[in-house]
Amino acid sequence: MLDLPIGPYRVEVEQPGFSKAVTQEKALEINESLRFDITLTLGAVSQSVMVEANVSAVETVNPTIGATVVGDAIQEAPLNGRNVLDLALLQPGVTETNPDNTGAGTYSIAGGRTDSVTFLMDGSLNNDLLDNGVVFDPNPDTIAEFRILENNYSAEYGRNSGGIISEVTKSGTNQWHGSGFDYLRNGDLDANSYFNKINSVERDPLRRNQYGGTLGGPIRIPHVINGEDRFFFFVGYQGQKQSDLTTPVQSRVDVFTPAETACISSPAQGCNFSFDPYVMAFLTANPFYQDPSQTAGFLNPAAINPVAATYITKGLMPVTPSGIITPTGAAIDNRNELTMRFDFQMTQKDELTVTLGGQRNPTVDPFVTTSNLVPWATVPGYSVTGKLND
Repeated sequence: MLDLPIGPYRVEVEQPGFSKAVTQEKALEINESLRFDITLTLGAVSQSVMVEANVSAVETVNPTIGATVVGDAIQEAPLNGRNVLDLALLQPGVTETNPDNTGAGTYSIAGGRTDSVTFLMDGSLNNDLLDNGVVFDPNPDTIAEFRILENNYSAEYGRNSGGIISEVTKSGTNQWHGSGFDYLRNGDLDANSYFNKINSVERDPLRRNQYGGTLGGPIRIPHVINGEDRFFFFVGYQGQKQSDLTTPVQSRVDVFTPAETACISSPAQGCNFSFDPYVMAFLTANPFYQDPSQTAGFLNPAAINPVAATYITKGLMPVTPSGIITPTGAAIDNRNELTMRFDFQMTQKDELTVTLGGQRNPTVDPFVTTSNLVPWATVPGYSVTGKLND
């Protein structure tokens, strides 16, 4: 039977003239075939036989190769940033995407393309329609089961060929359940990075607080006949406040010296760059920028871009006596995420489940870089803000 919710199942079989057979509970997981072998024996109706349901060590029904993480293991796993999808990296054959990959996605499953992974949330598609990446990624306290299917999965999962990552959210029960958490990552407890240390730069003071809670239980509707044991809800919230003083990928950046800025601010006095071998090499290769009325090393005033000169004269460009800086800038990554699930047991065989989720993610990136880590802005003052709303 397809589309059964995950959880424990027990089978009872009765037939007149035979003893009643009752199996032990077995847990049904994502994409798992649950099999009960029952043999009825002659006997009175009042007799009951307990069928031992030992789990087979060898899968004989489903050829799918994959792995499942359930229960407390999801919440207690040391996931950096509390990203549940990183559980995929615990499975053999799963690797992170590399910087040279131009497609979307984060993981390569069994050698497949990173933009060909199917993401499922409570059995429904969780892929972005534009780049095929994941749309919504709830926090670990809201996830009941995480499963990755690497290959040989059945036809019902045939949308993409790059593997399946499926998550099932927690649901409410007849009892009230809740939790609270607050995780702190403090830069005072971190070691300095290698490049910061060799450049005599202090460690980046990362500050991250991830906090929130969950609540689940029944929904009582007095005027609904037989309303008990039919309506349930589960809500989970996680907030994040993160600030980090970061350095660009190119930690040592060449900037202007006071002599160079004075020259550019007053080009009529002549710009003598004979002391700078890099400028001299540039003027040799590009004689247009050489002042024809001066000796080698003087910059042509007509070649100075007026917009660039304005940036320099207004003090918008860094200036140091050595002409080298190791810049730092504040990065901000704040988040608010809400996950809600509602379950309605319409009949003994029919259940309606609605899962809702949303997140807000305002960010500040002090040094804008491309996906392959080629720097665009390596000096302070040109940060980019973003605001992701899903």
